Amino acid sequence: MRRLEGAGDNSSCQSKTRKLGNRPATRIDAARMLKRRLKDAGLSDAFSPHSFRATGITNFLENGGTLEVAQRIAGHADSRTTKLYDRRGQKVLLEDMERIRY
Repeated sequence: MRRLEGAGDNSSCQSKTRKLGNRPATRIDAARMLKRRLKDAGLSDAFSPHSFRATGITNFLENGGTLEVAQRIAGHADSRTTKLYDRRGQKVLLEDMERIRY
C-alpha cells in the first residue's frame, strides 16, 4: 500500500471534527454535532437526530420492509409507536404540486 505524502501529519488538516475522548458519544453530543453541521451548511435547524430515525423507518417500509421488522429494528415494544414514524402518507408528489394554479 502506498503512503500518501503528509499522511499521519494532522498539522495541515483543517477538520472541524472534535475528538470526544475515550467515552462513547451521547445523544446530546449527536444533537450538538448535527446542529453545528446544519448551521455550517446554512440549513434549518428544524432537524434532529430523531429525524433520521423517522426517515430510516419510512425508507425501510417504502422498500418493502414490514412494520413488524421495523418495530424490532427500532426497539419499540408496540407497533403503534413504529407507525408514528411512518411518513409515507405525508409525501407530496411533483405531479400534485403541478396541479396548483397560480
